[in-house]
Amino acid sequence: MHLKDNIVFVEGLNRGRFPFSNSLLVKGLRKTMLIDVGAGFDVLIRLKDRVDLVVITHLHVDHFSLSYLFKGKKVYVPAVESKYRKLVDLAYRYLSEEMVDTWLDFVRRVVGARD
Repeated sequence: MHLKDNIVFVEGLNRGRFPFSNSLLVKGLRKTMLIDVGAGFDVLIRLKDRVDLVVITHLHVDHFSLSYLFKGKKVYVPAVESKYRKLVDLAYRYLSEEMVDTWLDFVRRVVGARD
């Protein structure tokens, strides 16, 4: 759905509800930016070649899970969260040690996240 001439609302799987999210595709004069990449594999694979750069608004799994699809493209994350480069690091940020393996299994198997 076009919000403006150069901004497209990209509805995620499950209508953008967890474990997915919605995205925005912003078409600039020279580059196209995708904001958040948790909309689901089937949605984002169609956009992959049209995107020049990716912006992750925050490191919740439903907003960054498919960033690996955009390997080789510039990916921006908030500076305060840039130290969490691996899923396991992010898991330890939010969870107790007892929950880490369960969460990692969930985000890899169900959400499709990868390091």
